[in-house]
Amino acid sequence: MSIKAVILDFDGVILESNTIKVLAYYDLFEDYPEYRAAMIVYHNKNIAQTRVEKFRYFVQELMNEENDDAFNVMMKRFSCYVVERLKTCSYVPGAEMFIKEFSLLVPLYLSSLMPQEELHETIKVLGIEHCFSGIYGNPPYTKENAIEHILAERHLSPEETLLVGDSMSDYLATLKTGIEFIGRDRSGSLKELKLPVYKDLYGIAESLRPKLAT
Repeated sequence: MSIKAVILDFDGVILESNTIKVLAYYDLFEDYPEYRAAMIVYHNKNIAQTRVEKFRYFVQELMNEENDDAFNVMMKRFSCYVVERLKTCSYVPGAEMFIKEFSLLVPLYLSSLMPQEELHETIKVLGIEHCFSGIYGNPPYTKENAIEHILAERHLSPEETLLVGDSMSDYLATLKTGIEFIGRDRSGSLKELKLPVYKDLYGIAESLRPKLAT
């Protein structure tokens, strides 16, 4: 069955931005010297958690704040650090070519753990927002929610939809929703998979072209 919609992760698939997020966390920790050491320990022990989960812990457990003000300030500061650093971040090799080519051939969607507002702002800064039929950030959309929304919106079966990701969490989202997965291997990030993975978007493009509806 031909692929009729392609979903792209952002960090590690479009931009080489995973390190950017790590540095942004440390930028943020510097703003809270009293809690910095504890924040670093928690962050390093819970790498897979979203920023929302981490910041809720920091505010409620470390800072003993009951209202959302401190949480909202933390989210805004982190987002500013991320967007500023992303301005100098490089594309994954082949990503610009991939987006330009495939946006003309099939509906492209974006799904990321980056919050919706920040994701929209980043894509706008990059000048590629017109290439996507839909953009899904978290919050409010988990990867699974985004996939399910796209399937329903376009009346597609899982077999007609594909996600390009660079992490095990991306792969697990495709298992839960039944769609196809193509992996961009970022420094061994997908070494556990028994599936073909590619070092860049050039290889992924070559693999994907024969799968598209004609």
